[in-house]
Amino acid sequence: MKKQEIEIIETALRNLQSALPTVVVKRLTPRNSNTPIVQIGAIAFSCVVRGDVKPSNIAGTRAAIQAAETTLPLLLIVSSINPTAFDMLINEGFALLDMAGNCHIQQQDLLVHIVGKKAEIIDAPHSTRFQVPGVQVLYEILVGEKNQLPSFHALAARTHTSSFTVKRVVDVLIQQGYVFRTEKGYFCKNKELLLDFWTEQYNSVMRPKIQMSRLRWLTSEQDWQTLLLPEFSVWGGECGAYLQNGFLAPASYEIYTTASPGDLIRTGKLAPDPHGEVTVYEAFWIEEGEALAMPKHILYADLMNQANSRSIEAAEKIKQELYGNRK
Repeated sequence: MKKQEIEIIETALRNLQSALPTVVVKRLTPRNSNTPIVQIGAIAFSCVVRGDVKPSNIAGTRAAIQAAETTLPLLLIVSSINPTAFDMLINEGFALLDMAGNCHIQQQDLLVHIVGKKAEIIDAPHSTRFQVPGVQVLYEILVGEKNQLPSFHALAARTHTSSFTVKRVVDVLIQQGYVFRTEKGYFCKNKELLLDFWTEQYNSVMRPKIQMSRLRWLTSEQDWQTLLLPEFSVWGGECGAYLQNGFLAPASYEIYTTASPGDLIRTGKLAPDPHGEVTVYEAFWIEEGEALAMPKHILYADLMNQANSRSIEAAEKIKQELYGNRK
C-alpha cells in the first residue's frame, strides 16, 4: 500500500473516531497491508482508497469499487469528495468516508451520516500528474487499436515529444497497474480503466491549456445544428454525443477546431464573450492531411467534465459503445 493511501486511511479513521468517541473505530490489518480492513462498531469493512473524488472522475472510482475482491462489506475511503459525487455514490448504495470524517455508512444495524466537516486534501504524488505532452502520449496509448504499445520512438514521433517523456508515462502506467511488460514488449491491461485515468488527466491538466476562446450565441441556441462550422471543426461534448447516438439533447456547446475562433465569429452567429455558452478548443489530435472526426474517448471526457447526472449517463453510453457492457 502506498504511503499516501495509508495516510488517507489513518486520518479518516482518526477524525471519524473523534466524531464518534463511544464507537469502536480501528484498523484490523497491518499498516502496510495491500488489503486494508477496518472495524467500525461491530462490523469489519474491506477498504477501497482513492484521492479526490468528483463527478468527472467518479467512473474510475466506481470501477475500483466494483473490481474489489472481498466477502466483506466495502468502504470507500477518500481524501476528499465533491458534494455531488457524495450524493451520487450514496444513492448507488456505497458506504464512504473522507479524511475529514464526513461519511455515510449503512450496514446491518450501523448507520452513520456525518456532513459539513472541512475536508483535508492530500495532493496526488507528482509522478502521477502529467504535463500536456504526457497527457498526449497517454491518449495515443489509449486509442491504439492493439493492446501492445507502439515503440517509444513511434509514440514520441506521433505526439511530437521526447522518448524520455514517453518512458516516464509508461513507467507511471506500470506503477498504477494499467500497463505490464513482457519479453515481447509493453501491453495495456485494461483500456476501459485507462480511459478513466486519462479522462481525469485530460480534464484537469490538458483541457485548460487547449481552450482557445468562449463565444456567445447571436441567434437561438436551439439552431446550433444550422451553424456551418469552418473546415476542420467538429462538435464535441453534448452536441457531439447527440450527433453520434441522439441520446442527449444538448444544454452546453463545445467545438474542437484547427481553425481560429475568428473563423467561427465570421459565421455571424457567434460573438466573443468570456462567459459565453460556446467553448472552443484546439483539435489537438489532428495530424496534417487527416480527416476530422470526433473521437469517442474525447466525447467521454467532455461529458464527464460536465459533472451532472445526465451527462454522466450519456458518457456511460459512450463507454459501452467503446468497450461493451462489461461487468
